[in-house]
Amino acid sequence: MVFACASCRNDSMGRHEKQSGPSKYSLGSLPKKLLCHIFSQLSVTALLQVQCVCKTWYNLINDPEFIKLHLEASSKCKRGLSLILSGEKVFSVDLPLLDKAVEIRHPLLCSEGFTNFVGSSNGLVCLNKDKDFALWNQWTGKYERVPPVNFQLLNASYAFHCIIHGFGYDHTSNDYKVVCILQQHSRLKGGRLQSEIQVYSLKAKSWRWINCFPFMLCSPCSGVLASGALHWVARQNPDLFSSSNLLIAFDLGTEKYRVLTQPSYVDTDFEMSLGVLGGSLCVLCHYPKESVDIWVMTGYGRQSWEKLASISQPNIAKHLEYVKPLAYSEDGTEVLLEQDNEKLLWYNLRKKTVRYVEIRGLPLLFEAVVCLASLAQIGKPTKKYDMMHEQPSKGSKSQWDKKERYECCAFQWSFSYCPSHTNAF
Repeated sequence: MVFACASCRNDSMGRHEKQSGPSKYSLGSLPKKLLCHIFSQLSVTALLQVQCVCKTWYNLINDPEFIKLHLEASSKCKRGLSLILSGEKVFSVDLPLLDKAVEIRHPLLCSEGFTNFVGSSNGLVCLNKDKDFALWNQWTGKYERVPPVNFQLLNASYAFHCIIHGFGYDHTSNDYKVVCILQQHSRLKGGRLQSEIQVYSLKAKSWRWINCFPFMLCSPCSGVLASGALHWVARQNPDLFSSSNLLIAFDLGTEKYRVLTQPSYVDTDFEMSLGVLGGSLCVLCHYPKESVDIWVMTGYGRQSWEKLASISQPNIAKHLEYVKPLAYSEDGTEVLLEQDNEKLLWYNLRKKTVRYVEIRGLPLLFEAVVCLASLAQIGKPTKKYDMMHEQPSKGSKSQWDKKERYECCAFQWSFSYCPSHTNAF
């Protein structure tokens, strides 16, 4: 089936109506709602090509409502997923192919040192190097730098300080936020802890100070985003050296923290870390040289937990010190895991077996995060063209109109549209 834009239909139909062959249909003649539905089934790569056909399609594809519709469709069917591997360089690996790692250029490439991957939300990626931050859409190539956060370091009596980051989308205000937590404390037993939180709003283009944070985060890792909140493993202040771990959530909407209920552990002698799998928060219990238990929160509001897997050593996996869940397989029978920042493996939930993934160009050390391809806008506002005359009268066509009609005729393509096949191009 051949589709063409409305502005070229009159010319093309006149030349072909007497010829035998497939029927001609015009996508541009379809109702906008139906056209949006068809376009929402396409990949981001295809849409970036389609928007070049004519001004009408360009405006439609860059409309915030369509971007939201496309994001919802992609999230529902898990289309356009990829792994971002950060380290000394940044690589991208297609999911579920997992065939090769492709180095990609990013806004902080000119800076020296390792690139820290703060987080990803709705296709936007937050990168950090030292004091530099950037929000970036790798598919559209657009980005926006975030001004440095201004923390006041206390006097030398505080022997240790660290800055911890987080990034996510606040659906209540339709805003993207970067969270920075400064923690300063003495290494001596009973030493004081001083914490400061600042939140950057992409809408407001500024940082603002939030109430004190009375917890010590157990590791300087980025916050895990799930259900509109950032999560960390923490300990209660002032008992900094307590072995009791807390699960802390910082709500991006209310910008307040709360303590979450943890799973019902049988053995509490483990090292705890957090992850996200299929949008659900995970707790990982690392029992040194024995096993790793993976718990998944099945109901965030109810804070109910289910043990997904227990990977024992050395029966199932050897030399396993740390794992992080990344994604389910297409049929849901396997879980993709990152092991010790060095390897990727599939764990079969039914057979309780592992198989390692061989990827060409995989770096020696990396941190992997799953990202969703989207048209999420960042940086300078997207230009919108005026469409005062959708069907210009004879003799009133501008040079752009002639160019547009030519490009539309040249951009006819053949494909069979089926909602179950999302990559039509």
